[in-house]
Amino acid sequence: MMCRKRDDLRFVGIECQGELVKYARRNIDVNSLRGRFDVIEGDIKEIGDYLDSGSCRYVISNPPYIEQGRGKLPPDEGKATAKSEVRTSLDDFIKASDYLLVNKGRLAMIYDARRLSVLMLNLKVRGLEPKRIRFVHPFIDRDANLVMVEAVKGGGVELKVERPLIVWDKKNVYSEELKSYF
Repeated sequence: MMCRKRDDLRFVGIECQGELVKYARRNIDVNSLRGRFDVIEGDIKEIGDYLDSGSCRYVISNPPYIEQGRGKLPPDEGKATAKSEVRTSLDDFIKASDYLLVNKGRLAMIYDARRLSVLMLNLKVRGLEPKRIRFVHPFIDRDANLVMVEAVKGGGVELKVERPLIVWDKKNVYSEELKSYF
């Protein structure tokens, strides 16, 4: 979606699961995005092998939510890798983001709302100052299950809490705001 709106930008994705890399590359071809969007098959912990330090103005990340050794893992290995810290931790993603970002560069993450304090602490330890936060609620009458955070490398201390994002108006019907993104 972002590639369609910003043809002046180049996007690079890093994925450790070969099947997902193949799927992403097929999508790039189907959507005529070759040359504007690339996918690297690799480990985020080895980010220096693929990209240069300070080479990004914006990093978007969807790290695994489930802490190593906690919670029930999906039986499918691919899903377990995507959802839990089996191969990589939250700090691995934040460390890689810090490496990639220029000074004043921005990091956007979506994460489990129950682990917000862990996310905020890890960001601050790496010098990434949370600037915007938005809670995501599945329905208007339900607690937030996700949180979107934008942090700035070397940013000052001021945090804006935005209004919540509601995903569903009713079962199987997206909210008007969510529909507007497609």
